[in-house]
Amino acid sequence: MTVENRSLPNEANLIGELYSDDKAKAEVAFAQIHRKYFNRLVHYVNQFLRNESGQAEAEEIAQDVFEELWQKISDEQGSGRIRSISKWLIMIAKRKSINEKIRGTLVREVKESAIAEDAPLPLGTQASQSPFTIAARHEQVQLFDKAVDTIKDERLREVLRLLAAEQTNKEIAEELEIKPNHANVLVHRAKQALEARVRELEKTSR
Repeated sequence: MTVENRSLPNEANLIGELYSDDKAKAEVAFAQIHRKYFNRLVHYVNQFLRNESGQAEAEEIAQDVFEELWQKISDEQGSGRIRSISKWLIMIAKRKSINEKIRGTLVREVKESAIAEDAPLPLGTQASQSPFTIAARHEQVQLFDKAVDTIKDERLREVLRLLAAEQTNKEIAEELEIKPNHANVLVHRAKQALEARVRELEKTSR
């Protein structure tokens, strides 16, 4: 244990100080949490994204997590309090990493489409995705997000986010710390739930 970490209060005390009516005490606790966990979150995000977005992007995501933490403790009291700082930080970092991975996929599609439109195509090849196709892809992502948010089972929502981030069943099992067979079952259930919710949302939007 480093001297820096030994000087920090335990997690229970930090949580209590975060929700203190004394704003100065809450800010000190927040700074201590930031110092303790920031580099860990950056490492987690880098591992999750496989460093596809670079160190700067990982640091930006980690900082966004802490901004959300400060907003949460400013808005919520009582039953809404965080029970475990480390678990909450990882949960939010995972969500933001997944969103970044989905966004990165869309950006690549747009870039590849633009490059292909400027380049001559060999005979017999299909044209790249049109702007209308890209726009439809964006609508699909929005529909996906809306459908996932309406699924009540939190574990199934998490599985769908991981699938959207192009995680394999094996990777999902490792991420959720469950057996591969259990992951396969959850993936099947998650896809069924998503399909049902998408159908319902499409009916209501007509």
